[in-house]
Amino acid sequence: MFGEDLYRRVPMEFDGVDGLNTVELFAEQSGKFQAGDTIHVQCRIMSPELFSEALVLGASFRLWDGYFFADGKVVSIGDVSTTSS
Repeated sequence: MFGEDLYRRVPMEFDGVDGLNTVELFAEQSGKFQAGDTIHVQCRIMSPELFSEALVLGASFRLWDGYFFADGKVVSIGDVSTTSS
């Protein structure tokens, strides 16, 4: 579910990366999505240095909120800088 702020922060299990890591999700519309729905969201990984080799097009991931509630696939890659200014 995405509220009016179109933002959600959740742990993510990502192929090729150990453990759960936090990801920020930014949707284009608010709403509650049903099983089987497909949506595109922009993501920001909180520890990008852990993903330097695993972040490739087609990589799979799962989102966690007490249970795995969504499966995802990387369809585009934007800025992957690992430093903040």
